[in-house]
Amino acid sequence: MKVETLVVATGNKHKLQEIQAIFKDVRVVSAREAGYTGDPEETGATFEENAIIKATAISKLSGCLVLADDSGRR
Repeated sequence: MKVETLVVATGNKHKLQEIQAIFKDVRVVSAREAGYTGDPEETGATFEENAIIKATAISKLSGCLVLADDSGRR
């Protein structure tokens, strides 16, 4: 599968730049740049579950592959 756009679920500009440097042949954008302005309710019991909640919500809206993490900050 060729990925043309990768959406990164972050508002951290430095994290976005780091990921852009890794994926040089892919258009890497923030969730906001992909048109996602919401903030899904993170109801998961673990960081992994919350990352999946974010990635799923953003992917449904954008139609793109999404990379998400959850640092545990609330």
